[in-house]
Amino acid sequence: INAEYMGAALRLITAEQMQAIGIKPGHQTLLLNALQEEPKPGRRKRPKNKEQSPEHLPALPNHTAFVVSNAQYQHLPAIPLCQEDAVKMSELLSRMQFSVELLMNATKRQLKGLAKQVLQCSAVENSITVVFYAGHAVQRNGNNHLLPVEYEPDSEIQETVSISDVWSQSFPSTTFFILDACHPSPVASNAPALAAPHLGDGMCCLFASACDTLVAPSDESSSVFTKCLLRALEEKQPLIEMAQQVQTEVVGCTNNQQQPFFAEKLRHKAVSLHSAADTDAVEVPEHFLDPITFQLMSDPVVAPSGHTFERASLLQHVQAHHTNPMTREPLEEEDLTPNRALKEAIDEWLSAKSAKASRH
Repeated sequence: INAEYMGAALRLITAEQMQAIGIKPGHQTLLLNALQEEPKPGRRKRPKNKEQSPEHLPALPNHTAFVVSNAQYQHLPAIPLCQEDAVKMSELLSRMQFSVELLMNATKRQLKGLAKQVLQCSAVENSITVVFYAGHAVQRNGNNHLLPVEYEPDSEIQETVSISDVWSQSFPSTTFFILDACHPSPVASNAPALAAPHLGDGMCCLFASACDTLVAPSDESSSVFTKCLLRALEEKQPLIEMAQQVQTEVVGCTNNQQQPFFAEKLRHKAVSLHSAADTDAVEVPEHFLDPITFQLMSDPVVAPSGHTFERASLLQHVQAHHTNPMTREPLEEEDLTPNRALKEAIDEWLSAKSAKASRH
């Protein structure tokens, strides 16, 4: 098949059509990259051992990010910081090997479509999905709503898009919501700040400021929250530690005027947004990684075959298939034994890593 025609078809295909033909979320970019590589006639030469820069690494399977900048509202105050923040965030997530979709000045229809895509990506087992939203948002009756660019003051709440309906659901994956959305806005009958979320399993969220509060005023070209977030993401640490670093830095940068909010119901507490294969940055011994999620294990268990897994990820597989994912032999929860020796080794490694970081 002609690669040019195939590439054009892949760019036009919808998320629903991809799922119907078996293409998983995030794989579209990999296919397009493969089609762009023109095979040369004759024998292939082995490529030289040249280190590939992060900008040229392909997206990892099932690593998807949605970045939204609602900076130019038609009837509400503009938020100039949002556009630059979103561009910087999309560039960083691309370097982190996420398949990134950047959406500027999203309408209600586009935000609803995005919510549907996030749910589809989150439904993929062991996937990682990131949603970054910079723009106006409001809360109503304890639920949080994103404001499309055409939203008018005094409009009904039905003219918004509920984000609470998305993060309240449970999935066998990791979905991380980052909202820089606590900006002052003249929206009558709704509070221009975010309410505490009710999260489903696998969900976590980071708000630019504490619940029911607005962000601190700033004259800078980029929000303090996003600046601290970008720095924390560069350090390639577990998601929970990254969020805590952002909270600490924002409080310090704003002289206690702004306190980011973080909540999580993660299935894997050691999950990181970075590839575990990035050993130069993470330096995780290979036998410390769960063979299912490729994340650092916190509760390792041994199957009768001798293979070690993270308990939570293995139980998800066992409950669905009742087999060992490595050998396909029958396996039940009562067959598992805690790997205490490995648990102690991981804890010692984490303690040494933490002590080394504190010295620096």
